[in-house]
Amino acid sequence: ESMGVTAVKVSSLADLEQTLKKSRDSKTSTAIVIDTDPMMTTDAGGAWWEVGIPEVSSRRQVRSAHKAWAKGGKLQRIGS
Repeated sequence: ESMGVTAVKVSSLADLEQTLKKSRDSKTSTAIVIDTDPMMTTDAGGAWWEVGIPEVSSRRQVRSAHKAWAKGGKLQRIGS
């Protein structure tokens, strides 16, 4: 919401359907938040996401960092 959108957290498919209908009629953007992981894995913030490093940049350091990030991504495995 601090970025100028309406944020709505939904807890069921019925809530999601209703929120989607309302958001389509809205004149502003809507961020719909729904828990998809039944076992939250981060105690500190409750959520986690990976933000990539830009692939295209005029800065050599950024391009090098992207290459290292992409190489590391190939080593990642999903599991418990």
